[in-house]
Amino acid sequence: MKKLLLVSMNSVHTYHFIRLIEGYFDEILLLTNTVNPDYAGKTKTVNFSISKPIQLLKTVPSIKNIIHEFQPSIIHIHQANTAAWLTLQAAGNLKKKTIVTAWGSDILLHPKRGFFYRKMVEQILASAGYFTADARFLAESMNALSKKHLPIAIINFGIDPICTTSEELTQLLVKKENIIYSNRLHKKLYRIDHIMHAFAEFVKSQDKSWKLVIAATGEETGNLQKLAADLGILEQLIFAGWIGREENTAWYRAAKIFVSYPESDATSVSLLEAMSAGCIPVLSDLPANKEWVMHEKNGIITAQLSAADFEKALPLFKEDILLANLNEMLLHATKAHSRKLFFDLYDSVTAAT
Repeated sequence: MKKLLLVSMNSVHTYHFIRLIEGYFDEILLLTNTVNPDYAGKTKTVNFSISKPIQLLKTVPSIKNIIHEFQPSIIHIHQANTAAWLTLQAAGNLKKKTIVTAWGSDILLHPKRGFFYRKMVEQILASAGYFTADARFLAESMNALSKKHLPIAIINFGIDPICTTSEELTQLLVKKENIIYSNRLHKKLYRIDHIMHAFAEFVKSQDKSWKLVIAATGEETGNLQKLAADLGILEQLIFAGWIGREENTAWYRAAKIFVSYPESDATSVSLLEAMSAGCIPVLSDLPANKEWVMHEKNGIITAQLSAADFEKALPLFKEDILLANLNEMLLHATKAHSRKLFFDLYDSVTAAT
């Protein structure tokens, strides 16, 4: 009987992942920080916080008891964070059957927060048996932190492509509008304000029919709304707010350009979705982005976003380029492709002695 202990924070990404790998295991137990009442599967909760040292005296034994009672075949931990650090301390002999999936910020940002966080990530990389990363660059960063070559599988979580055939995309392209679409969170990390400044300059020299659509919400939403007024682009800007999959898909289908300009990122699901919908991507100069986009070939990579980057994207809005982007997504970015790679990894872990 194949049993998975999945350790992950209560996040929408966690439940998407469970749906992705359902079918491989006979039983899945989710170990998380808070209960999600909409999730019908088996759940145990523990406090993964390490802010109070006395809490550690309770958390590790609690996790150890859960592992002992459940007897998992594999432990799969999402993010190299405190949850991973605590679980690995409790895993005992199951460490060699433990997979840690890096999400990006845990490897790229957390070690820079200080000595403790760096050492915590290093211990995680030294303890688990297997790892996954959604970009080669992220895997290289993990190897650099650990100072050795880790057993890392390159697997993203996969997408449901917006277009599934070349014919579908060809028909969609003639319906595209003069829309630039952004759907990253309103946090300083994602630099939505830079996007707005670049767009404000872009529309000065373009047809006034161009719109910037900013979806999502976050701690910076109020500041961004004020900035829109200060830049004088209220008539060309739509704040779509927090939207569901159907509306998000509709904006992908309508937009000619997708823009994502974070300071740090691994492979972004939104980028893959946009490329499957015939959007030309305009992206920050990050290694993970360069694994999918070549500058001025099938998108724009920029270190300093400006109106010129949107202007450079316009000539790339061609059927042959967009069809090539779609074919790449269908080959390497679908959920079906990712599911097979995770299943192959689980086979390897299960077979290992």
